Amino acid sequence: MRGPGGRGGVPCAAVARWAHSPAAPLTDYSQLAAPHQASVVFQYEPEINDRFAIWQGDITTLEVDALVSSTDERLLGGDALSERVLLLAGPGMKEEIVTRGLECRTGEAVATPGFALRCRHVLHTVSPKYLPKYHTAAEGALTNCYRNVLCLAAEVGAKSLALCVINQPRRNFPPDVAAHVALQAWSRSVVVLFFKKGDKALLKNYRPISLLSHVYKLFSRVITNRLARRFDDFQPPEQAGFRKGYSTVDHIFTLRQIEQKTEEYNLPLCLAFVDYEKAFDSIETWAVLNALQRCHIDYRHIEVLKCLYRNATMSVRVEDQTTEAIPLQRGVRQGDVISPKLFIMEDVFKLLDWEELGININGEYISHLRFADDIVFMAESLEDLSKMLQDLNRVSQQVGLKMNMDKTKVSNSILEVVDN
Repeated sequence: MRGPGGRGGVPCAAVARWAHSPAAPLTDYSQLAAPHQASVVFQYEPEINDRFAIWQGDITTLEVDALVSSTDERLLGGDALSERVLLLAGPGMKEEIVTRGLECRTGEAVATPGFALRCRHVLHTVSPKYLPKYHTAAEGALTNCYRNVLCLAAEVGAKSLALCVINQPRRNFPPDVAAHVALQAWSRSVVVLFFKKGDKALLKNYRPISLLSHVYKLFSRVITNRLARRFDDFQPPEQAGFRKGYSTVDHIFTLRQIEQKTEEYNLPLCLAFVDYEKAFDSIETWAVLNALQRCHIDYRHIEVLKCLYRNATMSVRVEDQTTEAIPLQRGVRQGDVISPKLFIMEDVFKLLDWEELGININGEYISHLRFADDIVFMAESLEDLSKMLQDLNRVSQQVGLKMNMDKTKVSNSILEVVDN
């Protein structure tokens, strides 16, 4: 992955990945037998973690498909890195810029060949000047820099990207603010509407599909892998959704066994099949984050998730028109690999006192089985079942969830369906 004149560069394979980089442990080892043990207890997948690396040095020495250069509007310099890029690229790059009349406005990105550099492409972008009075405009422009660079990298087919810190010190951009802006660029999603069936004039006949940044999804996968074991350990056996080693088959088998045994011994059985209305979009974000704290998730991971959700926005795209960014104030994000895990963390059932409600099996009561937001309740009488549904509806509303009455069905011990 070198340009014509690249020599003695650093191959991507030689760069230490995030998983192998020295870092402070993310767990308190003081309670362990070996308090200075350097092992990491979080699960991770090397093929995901190995795609990220933090390079401390001259990024022009990296053999990558594309390199990002923070420059000025004429692409002829702006800071030490962009001037070094022009120098090492040779006269061909300047000639290309002048001949084609290339320019780049603040927040946009332009691609040129790498020429004598070790990369195939250079992605030029212009960071904004920062004035406290107009900080919102500057932060928005810097967000566009990151977003447009990532989109341009995909357009040129780059499989590896050397991404510098885009904000320039000479433009007075505070580093801590710029770091949050970089996360904001990942946190934006674009929603497209997919027609299902029926009247095309009715919005309810379209399914929204959320498109997220590939870099964000990789980052989210890393966080998910690190927390997967903790997530699963926190869940009760009644929850089979999005857990390793569990599936709907387990609950289907359990439910059929209960039906068969109650029928065999002539015992009463009342069932209610409950579904939440737009559950993933409706749940309060604060409720999910509070559940993570109750699970004793490392506070640094919680802070990362807070930052991502605090800055999350969406834009709706219809044909070639896209709306302005809309802040997301509730729900877990569509298309995000960690969202199902986050959703099931909010356990409203912990707020319910159902110790003697449900079906008694050898002295233990089973009140329900669930797969994410799909739940089946079991009781020995319609009165108990009614109480359980009322209790669930009450605590669900506290965290933003609403039962979907059109999809909620009740049956008695002879499995006759009762209308809502």
